[in-house]
Amino acid sequence: MNTSICNWIGVTCSVQSQRVTALNLSRFELAGTIAPHLGNLTFLQYFDISSNNFTGSIPSELSKLHHLNVINVGFNNLIGEIPSWLGALSQLQHIHLNNNSFSGRIPLPLFNISKLQTLDLGYNLLDGNVPEEIGNLSSLETLILASNHLTGGIPSGIFTNMPSLIEIDLRSNKLSGELPSEICSNTPKLKRIFLRDNQVSGKIPASIYKCTELDDLRLSINQFSGNIPSEIGNLTMLTSLSLPSNNLQGNIPSSIFNISMLQYVDLSSNNLSGSIPAFNNLPNLGELYLMNNKLTGGIPEEIGSLTSLTSLVLSGNRLTGQIPKQVGNLTLLQTLDVAFNKLTGELPEVIGKLAYLEVFAAPFNDLLSGSIPSSIFNISTLKILALQQNLFSGNLPPNMGLSLVNLEELYLFYNRLSGEIPSSINNASKLTMLELNKNSFTGSIPNFGNLRLLRVLRLWENNLTGAESPTQELRFLSSLTNCIDLVRLEISDNPLMNGILPVSVGNLSTSLVTFAASNCSIRGVIPSEIGNLISLQSLDLSRNQFTEFIPATLGKLTLLGKLYLDGNQLQGHIPRDLCQINKLGNLYLSYNMLTGSIPECLGEVKSLRDVSFASNNLNSTLPPQFLNLEDLIILNLSSNNLSGQLPYEIGSLKAINNLDLSSNKFSGDIPSSIDGCESLEFLFLSNNVFSGSIPQSLEEVRGLRTLDLSNNHLSGVIPKSLEKLKLDYFNVSYNRLEGEIPDGGSFSNFTAESFAHNFALCGAKRFQVPSCSEKHERSKTNTGTLIVKYIVPSFIAVMILVIVILVLIKRWKQKKIPPSASADISSVALQENATSEVVAPGLLSREDPKFSAKEQCVSSIFDLALKCLAFSPDERINMMQVVAALQKFKVSVEGVKRRHSGSR
Repeated sequence: MNTSICNWIGVTCSVQSQRVTALNLSRFELAGTIAPHLGNLTFLQYFDISSNNFTGSIPSELSKLHHLNVINVGFNNLIGEIPSWLGALSQLQHIHLNNNSFSGRIPLPLFNISKLQTLDLGYNLLDGNVPEEIGNLSSLETLILASNHLTGGIPSGIFTNMPSLIEIDLRSNKLSGELPSEICSNTPKLKRIFLRDNQVSGKIPASIYKCTELDDLRLSINQFSGNIPSEIGNLTMLTSLSLPSNNLQGNIPSSIFNISMLQYVDLSSNNLSGSIPAFNNLPNLGELYLMNNKLTGGIPEEIGSLTSLTSLVLSGNRLTGQIPKQVGNLTLLQTLDVAFNKLTGELPEVIGKLAYLEVFAAPFNDLLSGSIPSSIFNISTLKILALQQNLFSGNLPPNMGLSLVNLEELYLFYNRLSGEIPSSINNASKLTMLELNKNSFTGSIPNFGNLRLLRVLRLWENNLTGAESPTQELRFLSSLTNCIDLVRLEISDNPLMNGILPVSVGNLSTSLVTFAASNCSIRGVIPSEIGNLISLQSLDLSRNQFTEFIPATLGKLTLLGKLYLDGNQLQGHIPRDLCQINKLGNLYLSYNMLTGSIPECLGEVKSLRDVSFASNNLNSTLPPQFLNLEDLIILNLSSNNLSGQLPYEIGSLKAINNLDLSSNKFSGDIPSSIDGCESLEFLFLSNNVFSGSIPQSLEEVRGLRTLDLSNNHLSGVIPKSLEKLKLDYFNVSYNRLEGEIPDGGSFSNFTAESFAHNFALCGAKRFQVPSCSEKHERSKTNTGTLIVKYIVPSFIAVMILVIVILVLIKRWKQKKIPPSASADISSVALQENATSEVVAPGLLSREDPKFSAKEQCVSSIFDLALKCLAFSPDERINMMQVVAALQKFKVSVEGVKRRHSGSR
């Protein structure tokens, strides 16, 4: 027996003709494309295939459905452009094409459908402007274009030519421009305006009060400016007012809080100022959000009259005073957030009576003080308790965890809490976040093994202990192996913890990302099992008392980005296994007792940004492979025994900001390629044996702020071009530099300490060096100074030795006196031709045109030497006489030079 199609589910036929007039296949879980044959149902008035999985486009055959009143294809996966032939279906009253992937522009023929009451094109991929012709739809009641890519302004006709309009939803587009000043002059029925998440600017029109039926106004996340119009207070039907994330300013109009129908108010994230108005008549207000403004004054005591309030969020303002005890009247309150204000005083005990409270947040007020009321820890509905960054003191109640059966997050860090951490907290089995750091807690760390959902545990900077004796293991760490979702474990800066890191640390959660146990007096070895924590991204075991070797198993931590083992007593070599950590960015191994060379393979870890091996016993050279680390920012190899020359390729370190190679045995020239380190700000090369001159190329390192080249063997002059740098610190003391000290630029701020103990520097008086004369005079002075200070004494010493030897040999040969007799050297006088006999022929020749002058110079030196060596003390000259004789000799030499210059 055949069954009529009119009896099928979802099919409706006319009584007389038995022709299909309605097809409702919504939520049938249908898939595929829309059948073109549906266009043959020419009597069809109602077509609804929404909430299925249809794909493809709307077939053009449907354009034959001229009796169609409703088309609803929403919530499918349809694509393509919206068919323009829809505009020819003049009987259409409701078009629902929402929640698909239609693209392109809104077709203009749609605006010819005079009977259209609903146009829902929301949640598609439409672009372009909203056509001005939309104002032709005078019968339209609902306009939804939300969540597309529409741009341009909002057509004024929407607010002026649509007297039947009830709802406008244009949220989540890129619409701009301003709202028309007469926004509600011809829309008396308008109830809902949704413009959230656009780029609409200008002021909110005061004429909005003319929309007397308005019950929901949402203008959030736009660029509205100016004051909130007080005329909004005339919207007596308003239940929801949402204006957050704009540029609104001025005071909050008190008229708003006279709208008795209000249930929801959100004015957050603006620039509103002044005090919070009194709450006069808001019996239905359930949610109030005023966070992230510039509100001042106190929290009004009238807050207690908002007995329907479930959410009160006032965070991120400048509110002062105490939290009023009237909040205890808000018996339905679920969220109380007064964070980031300037509130003072103690917390009211009555907060503990809020039986439905789920979130209580009062962090970062800095001045809330006193004990935390124990009644707060009895609120069984509490999910989040955040009181960090205040001045709370005292002990936590020992039974605090017994009632917190729903607590998920507990933040008490940065306070002055003391005493022991109650072990009862282990009963709060839903805890995921426990942050008690930066307090003064004492006693042992409880076993948290029952907190199986725990994700974050922060206990750092307290005075907690972990073991009864230094030889015992830290057992609380073993209990944490039950916390399989643990992501962050931070216990640093508990210097009384002592104990040994247990092998079971390798059984901690494989999801662990951060493990920080710095400065905890942990002893023993680093267990090799730590290599099982394969998700670790940061490992900090610095400033402890670990001994023996760095475990090679750390190489298994391939996701590790930060490794801090500095400040221990680790020995042996740096394991090459670290080269397998190809995401390693920070590597700190300084202040240990490591030996050997730096593994060359570390130069292949391209992710390295910050490396410190300072204060170890490393030897060998700087591996050339390090110069491949083009993204390296900080390199500290100071206080080791590294030697050799710096490679020319050091200029490849383009990103280096801080380079410290001080207190090593590096030698040779400082490479001129240093100017390739274009990001360098801090350069420390002191306490090495660098030689040669200071590179002129340093002037190209424009960002250099600190330059320390002290305690080396550098020679030559200080480049004047360094005046171009904006140096904060400069030190070249204890070198062999000479010449004038630059005095311009940053050098005008430096003192004598920067240049002390050099060869022959001169310059400004404040540098405590001799002054420099004009260039020509300075050259002559330097010549004389060199002769007097260095050449003459050296020459005298040599000549005296030669004379003594020659005289003794000659007398011994002639046997004029016994060899054992004391020779009176001072009685020996240089006879004629004696000078030429003593001085080597290659140094003084009679053929030399200047022979006479040179012979006189040498004779004067011999004469002075003999007087210094006179046997009789009465005949021997003193040092003052030597200096005077040398000064005369200097004048004589300069006279000869002038005569010689004049003759030319």
